[in-house]
Amino acid sequence: EAEREITELVVKFFVPSIYEDKTGLKEFTQAIHGFHALDIYRRSRLFMFSKSNQPLRSPRPPITDFALMRSATRLHEAGITFQQSPSTALTAIDFKPRCGILTLPCITVDDTTQYEFLNMVALEHLHAGCGSEISSYLAFMDALVDSAEDVQLLHKNGLVNNGLGSDDDFARLFNSMSREVIVDQGGSLGSVQVSVEKYCRKRWNNWKANLVHTYFRNPWSCISVIAAAFVILLTILSTVISIFQWKNV
Repeated sequence: EAEREITELVVKFFVPSIYEDKTGLKEFTQAIHGFHALDIYRRSRLFMFSKSNQPLRSPRPPITDFALMRSATRLHEAGITFQQSPSTALTAIDFKPRCGILTLPCITVDDTTQYEFLNMVALEHLHAGCGSEISSYLAFMDALVDSAEDVQLLHKNGLVNNGLGSDDDFARLFNSMSREVIVDQGGSLGSVQVSVEKYCRKRWNNWKANLVHTYFRNPWSCISVIAAAFVILLTILSTVISIFQWKNV
């Protein structure tokens, strides 16, 4: 009981959004018992509440290979679209290879973000049994956010709230935070990276993405493609009719 009260005090101070939600607070304190105030905060950033309607993932097979994550703009060019996760947990990252949708939680970044993440990474490095989810997330975001264009794309899809002033600052923040982060085979997000890379390497997905980006970027180009296809169809139909008429002569 005393441990639960301490957990509530830490959550009240560091994560008021959880504390104000009585149902969420009860669910969190019943499931989480940290060994340090920082560990409780770290677990609050990874915890998936039942009310988030986050779909349960099927157990992933062991990672037998490794793939580097491409930047957001390169993934977009390969036909991958981005979608906001219903959960705020940093672990709520998933990829649906059938439809090419990468699901991510929305993250808000401000002047305190660097200190929070670096402290959580230090905790994971110092305590082997703690896990490496935060380190994996930073490595994942470092690859995903390589430039201001990547930040703009993610912001357009409702995945980032930038309180640093510029998109370049956002990109530099994640690039700098991950310099000392080392995770084996992508860590807990390694299977997502492998699945994304396999999708990007399929020729059909690249052809489909090129078709969409080239001919369906705006309504006028769509109309032009449809009109051209209609003209070709009419030409073929006219040719077939002419052939049948010639045979019947």
